[in-house]
Amino acid sequence: MMPPSVLVVEDDRLHRVLLETNLTRAGYRAVVASSGEEALALLAREAVDLVLLDLQLPDVDGYEVCRRLREISRVPVIMVTARAGRQQKVRGLHLGADDYVTKPFDPEELLARVEAVLRRTGRLTARTIAAYRNGELEIALDRPRVLLRGKAVRCTKLEHRLVQLLARNAGQVFPQEELLHKVWGPGYEHETALLRTAVWRLRRKLEDDPTNPVYLLSYRGIGYLLAPPD
Repeated sequence: MMPPSVLVVEDDRLHRVLLETNLTRAGYRAVVASSGEEALALLAREAVDLVLLDLQLPDVDGYEVCRRLREISRVPVIMVTARAGRQQKVRGLHLGADDYVTKPFDPEELLARVEAVLRRTGRLTARTIAAYRNGELEIALDRPRVLLRGKAVRCTKLEHRLVQLLARNAGQVFPQEELLHKVWGPGYEHETALLRTAVWRLRRKLEDDPTNPVYLLSYRGIGYLLAPPD
């Protein structure tokens, strides 16, 4: 199943790359446009599931893009802009925008708003909300969230990266060197003590008995894996 596609309409290259990167990491297919006319031309030939629309564009502003878009499509629109005034928000909503995010924004909040709008409009696919589930453990694959018996488990960013990588490949043994390279980065391939420490800390958070794990398993001298999901 194809992931939902999100069109990012943003003339600032840094913000455009940031949005594209965050969306891709969250499991979406990101499409980009740097102007209003480019966005409208793209929408005329390609279907997307949601539009992240900046207001300050170099040709036509976001209000005009939204107005013209609503003449041909009901695709959800989230306006992303530095304009935070009430009148600007009301105007955007009257033109057909579904939500409004003000710069600077928190990436996790933006992704949550994207998911909420897609869910509300029935455009959220199974791939986006997929999660690893095994017994009482649940690991979201689209965001840093781990639940044990329905309660959130507090993990560091590094622990989230490690456990999500294993969850996406549940049942597959990852060699230690590969885990270190993918989670810590190039140059860490032989820092096995870092990996052992991280695994022990995760086991203390996820396992009833960390010395006898049922979720986060190891192959001595080779690597680690998450037990296959239910």
